[in-house]
Amino acid sequence: MAATGRCILTIDPEGLLPATLEAQLEAAGFQAVRVGGSPEQPLQRLQVEGVAAILACDRAADPLLRRLVASALALEPQLPVILICPGGQVDPQFSPDPRHRPIGLPFPPDPDAIVGTLRRALLEEGPGRRRPGHPPEAAEPPIPLEAFHEVGKALTSTLKLSEVLGTIADTMSRFAQCEAWSLLLMDERQQELRFEIATGEQGPLVKQFRLKAGEGIAGWVAREGQACIVEDVTADARFGAHVDSATGFTTRSVLCVPLKSKGKVLGVIEL
Repeated sequence: MAATGRCILTIDPEGLLPATLEAQLEAAGFQAVRVGGSPEQPLQRLQVEGVAAILACDRAADPLLRRLVASALALEPQLPVILICPGGQVDPQFSPDPRHRPIGLPFPPDPDAIVGTLRRALLEEGPGRRRPGHPPEAAEPPIPLEAFHEVGKALTSTLKLSEVLGTIADTMSRFAQCEAWSLLLMDERQQELRFEIATGEQGPLVKQFRLKAGEGIAGWVAREGQACIVEDVTADARFGAHVDSATGFTTRSVLCVPLKSKGKVLGVIEL
């Protein structure tokens, strides 16, 4: 099978990942590439397949698994690593460099959580992600993956909306590097997205609007459950200009990410 740039290097020496995961990855547009045994295998796969991320399962601090991951990161340090580990708590010794620490997910492995985390990790890397042997891109991602993980934890850790919104606002204010951002929550009864948080000078005006599921880029992301990056909104048919027209704000580019819990879209963050 030809490399597509969406290959996921799967390192699972103990065979702990669900048997259905490979099919779910393929359904989500990924190609699972299994390795094991020799530390040279990840290096060969990276060079041949153009791997986009690493998925590893580490139940008991397996030294072989750590050597396999280390051998891959030695060639491509910026590669996102998703690590299934007890409690989702990554041992700091796994990667001493906090900038490249794996993203932890808990046991038992949840295919939906794995797919969603991979999508967010690759969204952060963007369409121009560096490949082995290519120079790094000059542009920085608009928001680091850590921010989306903090937001996701907030959505699933408490039932108090005020606490959730406070955590999201604090997280985004620390990480977001953009003119304005919005949090839209899904009203299931009306099948609408409402602006729960809207920053920037026009934020109070923006909060008066509601979007139908499928309306605009945010509505499309909510309906499809997929993140998207639009570098030029004027060239994207999904973009609805009525909010800009009413508020006087000019949207140039958009990054929009669905917020999910147990496979259900709760809302979206739009930057």
